[in-house]
Amino acid sequence: MATGHRAQWKGFIKFGEVRCGVALYTAASTSERITFNTINKATGKQG
Repeated sequence: MATGHRAQWKGFIKFGEVRCGVALYTAASTSERITFNTINKATGKQG
């Protein structure tokens, strides 16, 4: 993880007597938005 990234959520998962710390991070920042392009099956064009 690059420096400056902060966990969105921190907590613990417990399995019987074993407890593990976990942290949830976002997959992409607002400047790295993920986009999906759809293709029209009839025309083969994006849209």
